[in-house]
Amino acid sequence: YDVSHYSSDIRSEREERFSTAFGVVFLPGAAHGQLSRPPSNGEAAASPDLFAVCYSSGHIRLFRVQDVVSSWAGSQSPGQSCLSWRAHEASAYSLAFVGPGQQAMLVSGGDDGHVRSWLLCDLMAACEGAGSEAGSAAVQDPAGGAVGLQLTAGPSPRCCVDAQIPTLHNVWGGASQSPGVVCSAVDQDGGRVFVGASDGAIHQYSAQQLRAEGDAGSSGRPLQPCYSLSGHAASVLCMDWCTAARSLVSGSEDGTVRIWECSVTAAPRCTKIIDPWNRVEVPLGNPTAQLQCLRSPHVSAVRFDKAGAWLVMGTGNSALTLWSLTLGAQAAQQPTAAIPQAIHMLPGEILVAGSVASLARFRFSSLETPPVRHVVGPRSVFGLDVHPTSGLLAVCGTGGAVELLTAYGKRVGAVFHLSQEG
Repeated sequence: YDVSHYSSDIRSEREERFSTAFGVVFLPGAAHGQLSRPPSNGEAAASPDLFAVCYSSGHIRLFRVQDVVSSWAGSQSPGQSCLSWRAHEASAYSLAFVGPGQQAMLVSGGDDGHVRSWLLCDLMAACEGAGSEAGSAAVQDPAGGAVGLQLTAGPSPRCCVDAQIPTLHNVWGGASQSPGVVCSAVDQDGGRVFVGASDGAIHQYSAQQLRAEGDAGSSGRPLQPCYSLSGHAASVLCMDWCTAARSLVSGSEDGTVRIWECSVTAAPRCTKIIDPWNRVEVPLGNPTAQLQCLRSPHVSAVRFDKAGAWLVMGTGNSALTLWSLTLGAQAAQQPTAAIPQAIHMLPGEILVAGSVASLARFRFSSLETPPVRHVVGPRSVFGLDVHPTSGLLAVCGTGGAVELLTAYGKRVGAVFHLSQEG
């Protein structure tokens, strides 16, 4: 009987039991058949459909879509990850994929202030070699009687780059001692990754930087962002990129939304500041008016439409705002059942999830029409993604829970971690 080993197991189990899944993203390369391991013995190259999830424990886990769906269809059991590792020393808040084909990478950001990257081909090879995780203990789900899984992390895959974001002086003239990474957005065509920090800064990295081999800090020269932007007076909570408009949008705890024009050859510059609560554009050259926005509720989620003509914003007063970027004015504002924490735009509709156990589908043309609601497992949803070809939905949130839903809201797969105690 090893007391220290027993104590470590208890701590790990509690960490899993009270974990939160902050981000989920489908692997786009696998979805389009762009990534595969090298074929052997004349066999055709195969590419499994995967999705990745990041957790408050600092772990990242990869799951095969087919395995998760099969487990649920057979016995309504949760799926097991094919790869799990500790990516950050604190909560992992953001996940993104950047790069084409064999050059594609998984990029994560955490509350430890680090941005880390892994080649997707290496991760997929590790998934194929690892199979289902060993050492998973089955327990009983008190809500529905389904079997839950206690997952344990395996060896960490090779990290391409480990970069710590720099500290910037904010609009108050102060600087955070160790800012964390809260959110991210990706320009796939330009090969750029933007990360939003807890001190209000935004940092831009290139895919080429993040693909470099080895630890960026091992040579004594920490990897510096291409550009670092200041402007927000508080933490950057959400971001999105629009390819059509070549623009970045950021939402902050300071109650404002900023639109950044991002050319390839020059530093991004802020072109608009929006206060969703007061339904106005804030003058760029008026710092007093910008600071007055601190009275407004925080901006919890932002999303461009595909053409870059519309912007959807979720705010901390449980409201959803549709803004016309062409007219520079609010088109509609609708109260929601909870604080929107994840938004996704689809043709003709807006998917919204937040601090209640439901996924709402609003009509784009009629925001005031009551939305169609689908019940989901997590009591609070933080991550939402849509499969690029099948339309499968993935939501994640509290309890470390992840659910896969059809386009019609039917649950077809789930991942959750339950306690082995009592």
